[in-house]
Parts: sequence; structure tokens; C-alpha cells
Amino acid sequence: MKYYILFNPLASGGKCIDYVNKIELPENSQTVIYDITKIESYTRFIEKLSSDDKIVICGGDGTLNRFINSIDGLDLCNEVLYLAAGSGNDFLNDLGLKLN
Repeated sequence: MKYYILFNPLASGGKCIDYVNKIELPENSQTVIYDITKIESYTRFIEKLSSDDKIVICGGDGTLNRFINSIDGLDLCNEVLYLAAGSGNDFLNDLGLKLN
């Protein structure tokens, strides 16, 4: 299983990569890190994923919005995890969750 971490280098005042570097994943899992602003085709990105691979979105509300709109209409069967690493994190707040 691989964890594909999609991060926005502009999120959190340019400090999103610091959040990425602190992510603790299960032992024996592989990690692939992508700058989400460089993904040209989400169709091609998703096609190369195995069914047990997981996607971690790391950024703020804009990053989450970009991902959701980019995969609209695509057949995504992978688990998607979200690490709020933005300056406002309104989505997280709307869910009544705290950063941690």
C-alpha cells in the first residue's frame, strides 16, 4: 500500500511541507509526495493508483476545493484523508473539529 500525499506548497504561508514532514504513517507503507499544483491530469493520476492506495490531501480550504473539483466525475475508489494545513481551515471548523 502507498500513501500519496498531495500538498499545496503555498498553504499555511508556505509552511505546508512542514506538516507533510511530520505525518506519521504505518510501518512498511510507502509514501509518494506530490505538489498538488503540478498535477496536470487527475484522470492519469488516479488511473495509476492501486485499490488499496490512500490519498492524503495536505493544505487548506483552497487545496481541498481544488482536489474535489478536479476529481468531479472521476471514479475514485481510494480512501481520501485530509490534513488541514491552511491558514483558516474553515472546512475543519464547519465540521466542528479541531486542528490535531
